[in-house]
Amino acid sequence: MAAIITDITMQNASAFYGKLATTNYFQVYISGFKEDFRNKLRTASWGPQLKWETFGEVLGLLCTDATIPASTYATAEVKDNYMGVPQEFAHTRLYTDIDFSFYVDGDYKVLQFFEFWMNYIGAGNNPKIGEPPSSSLGREISPGEFEILTNNYRRFVYPDEYKTNYFYITKFERNYNNVGSSRLQYQLINAFPKAVNAIPVSYGPSELMKVNVTMTYDRYVVSKLVKKKEPAAPPGEVPPSSQVQPAGEQPPQEKSALTDRGRAIINGRSVLSDGARIGPRG
Repeated sequence: MAAIITDITMQNASAFYGKLATTNYFQVYISGFKEDFRNKLRTASWGPQLKWETFGEVLGLLCTDATIPASTYATAEVKDNYMGVPQEFAHTRLYTDIDFSFYVDGDYKVLQFFEFWMNYIGAGNNPKIGEPPSSSLGREISPGEFEILTNNYRRFVYPDEYKTNYFYITKFERNYNNVGSSRLQYQLINAFPKAVNAIPVSYGPSELMKVNVTMTYDRYVVSKLVKKKEPAAPPGEVPPSSQVQPAGEQPPQEKSALTDRGRAIINGRSVLSDGARIGPRG
């Protein structure tokens, strides 16, 4: 049946084009690291010595650019089924690597975290590296004064130790907290950083420092979440939204820009409930 061409009135145009999605409302959330990873992140001398329970949420908020994942199919061409008619058939689904940009804080914890993750995947024997003297700037360092051991090797850990199944990219709109509003949640399965890209620095006008990370993964899962009206709690009972969640890391199926601290996303920026701005969103 051929398409029917019709006129579009102003009222119809408002319904069609008045609710288009924007690009600056999103949230990145990373979790699900193994106990050994978290322990070494907190205690290892070659790690940034961070407590993931408090740093994980900050890392997601410092993500300034993200990419919604996509996939493609590898195909095989068949030419002999029909005379003169080549056909293609899909045989493998391919998932492309995606890039993220994170603001680097003044203590370089974000940069140290991704360097730690990369080093954890293929950790070496970690020889003790001498500290250059504080007065070494501008003078030649004598042999033995600052020694770096060169007999280093790499030993890779098992994939289950450094991959995570809880890498989420949530896309929502400004009305995310309204009843009936929708959001899309992309969950990366077996994700880990494939590359931490070089960061250029130079003299000149000051700019915010960012680190670009390329993530690879086995596949992704898309879920559509709809904000539902919470049922009124009977007198004397705690509403469902204020009930305490069980201990342990849970996939944030309903985790949105509104967290326990009362954060909201307003005009594309992360804002605390008291009005303190904590980071741009575009």
